[in-house]
Amino acid sequence: MSFLKKLFGSDDLEEEYVEEQSVVDTQNETSGITLFKKDNKKIKREETDMKFIAIRPKNMNETTRFVDLIKSKAIITFNLDGLNREEGQRMIDILSGATRAMSGKTVFVSDKVFISIPEGVEVDNLLKNGEEIE
Repeated sequence: MSFLKKLFGSDDLEEEYVEEQSVVDTQNETSGITLFKKDNKKIKREETDMKFIAIRPKNMNETTRFVDLIKSKAIITFNLDGLNREEGQRMIDILSGATRAMSGKTVFVSDKVFISIPEGVEVDNLLKNGEEIE
């Protein structure tokens, strides 16, 4: 060291080295508080003209019109009080078949009332004796 002192001068020129401490922040910098994470999933919400139709058929001649309504993906409630038992059973068979062909569901509310529900509509059947045909 004395050789360097002679070469560069006296002790007065010694530099002081101050070791700086660097603080590393391990937390992410965010603006504000994040209460929940936001997923990058996009929720596709489709605007539709969903119809709910209540029908009380009087005879079997109306069945074709009802099948067309099922094809239009409307939610339809059928009340078969105006039909005798045989006609009511035939209409249930035809309309529940049409609903099934459209990938929908048929839910019975009572013996003579049922609902045709199109594909994509979620229904919670909270009825005590409500049955669902799949």
